[in-house]
Amino acid sequence: MKKAQLFVSRTSKVLTVALATTILLAFVSSNHSEAQLGKKELSCDLVDQIQSAYLANHLVFSQKDAELEKRVVEQYIKRNDPGKLYFLDSDVATIQGWMKNLFEKLAKEDCKFMNEIQTLVEKRISERTEFVKNLLGKDFKLDRNLVFEYDTDNRKWPKEKKD
Repeated sequence: MKKAQLFVSRTSKVLTVALATTILLAFVSSNHSEAQLGKKELSCDLVDQIQSAYLANHLVFSQKDAELEKRVVEQYIKRNDPGKLYFLDSDVATIQGWMKNLFEKLAKEDCKFMNEIQTLVEKRISERTEFVKNLLGKDFKLDRNLVFEYDTDNRKWPKEKKD
């Protein structure tokens, strides 16, 4: 791959990660008033402005289009479950549905989907914790033939909770 193409490819990945991270950070950091600190509901009043600033200075992406939305959604999912340990395949499809028209939602400061995702993450972590506690009961023995895929890029989303 030529140096220019490699640079553009890396820059594109950096932007995608930056946008996904921006959504997460702005979502959390925008809850600065004392009245909001006790609430679980999060807001995203700064996300659209921050994204626009990124895009204004980016080499590859200059507008919020379907390709960029797809990348941001993929990165958001990946950042919420980087080890592919919690979400089911069906959860990923549900999250993609919640995040459909992402940029339009963010422009309207509609971040309901983030609360839904956070609730799902918490639910799946609780389920996984209970599963592991039950699995590692007093009779637990390590299966020496078990194969674990360390590279999360090669790991598939589980089809069912028991997976």
